[in-house]
Amino acid sequence: MRLPLRIVLWTPALLVLTAFTARAAEPAVALQRETIIPQRTAANDGRWFIDFGRDAYGQFEIDAPAAQAGRTITVRLGEALGADGRLNPKAGRSIRFLETTLALHPGANRPILREADARRMPSEIGAVMPFRYAEIEGWPADAGQPVVRQITVFAPFDLQAAHFE
Repeated sequence: MRLPLRIVLWTPALLVLTAFTARAAEPAVALQRETIIPQRTAANDGRWFIDFGRDAYGQFEIDAPAAQAGRTITVRLGEALGADGRLNPKAGRSIRFLETTLALHPGANRPILREADARRMPSEIGAVMPFRYAEIEGWPADAGQPVVRQITVFAPFDLQAAHFE
């Protein structure tokens, strides 16, 4: 699809063009979702550590049995680990980290992302952020291992469609 071009700034040394369309909110490519299960889950010192195996833009989801309804847990999402093996909240400016509380209700629960961390997507997808790791505190020991998933969002592409050197 060709988009009309608009001249934004012109000087003899610089010409900047940007594409625009009246329906800029619609993605040019249909976004897809994929549900990723943890590659590794471990309990230690009253917290659960979850590794999804790869960094991806997505949403974190945890299932809560009816017996856990009303319980509040702490959820941390991030891209980097510290030397102690825990999520690093100060890994760097462009490396994301989120800590939030989540009041559980029966069924699937997703934490609300902060404006600074959320990447806007079409309304049917909702906000996403990049993360690989998750930590959960406040999950009761007698409830067993929490059922969690990373719901990734991506635009499909064909690696064979282009040539890079």
